Amino acid sequence: MNPEQAAAYRQFFSSLPSLVTAEDLFGILGQLQDELGCIPRAAIRDLAGRAGVSETRLFGAVTSYPDFLLAED
Repeated sequence: MNPEQAAAYRQFFSSLPSLVTAEDLFGILGQLQDELGCIPRAAIRDLAGRAGVSETRLFGAVTSYPDFLLAED
């Protein structure tokens, strides 16, 4: 992430509740992608922790969904 994206990422995550439901994940990921133009890999880790799902499972869901663009980091 470039510094501008990193600042937007921190701002975005600071506005989320500390716990999110698994049902909220795709909506949150869509909002994040709208904001940044892609989904940073750090978001997988952060959202998985907040939702109580494994990073592997969330990564698999993101990479199999054609509308999501994972950042190259």
